[in-house]
Amino acid sequence: MKKLLIGLGNPYCGDDAIGIIVAEQLKDRHHDWNVIAGALDGFNFIETIDGYDSVLILDALIAGDAVVGELYEIKLGDFKGLSNPSYLHSMSLDAALDMGKRLGIKMPGTLKVIGIGIKSKCDFGDKMDPALESKIDAIVEKIENCLQ
Repeated sequence: MKKLLIGLGNPYCGDDAIGIIVAEQLKDRHHDWNVIAGALDGFNFIETIDGYDSVLILDALIAGDAVVGELYEIKLGDFKGLSNPSYLHSMSLDAALDMGKRLGIKMPGTLKVIGIGIKSKCDFGDKMDPALESKIDAIVEKIENCLQ
């Protein structure tokens, strides 16, 4: 079974890097999972998940009721957005997956999205909110449990 962990984010936007940081920390702990960390546009995302049986996506989540450092499973139907294929965040995940199917790309049987609660989406720089930074080890442990 081919498994892929994707940590999304921007390392130059403070808390938005949390998906990347967690994925990087898990890279050497789970050799049965391929790990990719960074930003992906719509087409790269589709190409990246091609052929995988199981995909877990980690990304920062800022929402009115999101608690800093908490994990939230996001359902595919929750992704509503513009169908702009030039950038994954401006293309709904459903639209990206639909496009992949129409292109004949093998989509994963299981695709799970975990949002990690953050306070601010893009504070320019590499400094994280201390409240979030203090929870990284706990977040990594929770995600590690999801990978098993």
